[in-house]
Amino acid sequence: MFLHASKIFFPLDNSDFRSSEYVLLGIPLDSTSSFLPGQRFGPSSIRRACFELETFDMETGIDLKKIKLHDVGDLHIAGSMKENIKRIKETIAEFSGKKTIVLGGEHSITYPIVKAINPEAVISLDAHFDLRNSYLGDKLSHACVMRRIYE
Repeated sequence: MFLHASKIFFPLDNSDFRSSEYVLLGIPLDSTSSFLPGQRFGPSSIRRACFELETFDMETGIDLKKIKLHDVGDLHIAGSMKENIKRIKETIAEFSGKKTIVLGGEHSITYPIVKAINPEAVISLDAHFDLRNSYLGDKLSHACVMRRIYE
């Protein structure tokens, strides 16, 4: 895999990869951001914030500490967007049979994730449709992600 160890791991990381039911992956990517960059800090910021979470939910009686979760760290982001999309898709495909949780990064990461898992449907909740054919000359931009998924 193309992973590098995160300095901060999800606090519920309680299982090795083989025996885990859930796999957590960070994708610290913001290379097509058109406004303010910084989405690459999302995975580590989310992990850090999760140290404050209560693990037991009184309403459902579920203790999140009992979920078999393994944090594989962050995907190494380098090279072109095309290379990163290929790397994301290949990495997600390696988690076949596991429930995968992805921490991003900008939402251009959604395209290779969807292509790797091939769901029956995709629901996008966003302020924009992200259906442009290209944005600033880039067909792999965050502004085109739903168009690429639709195709």
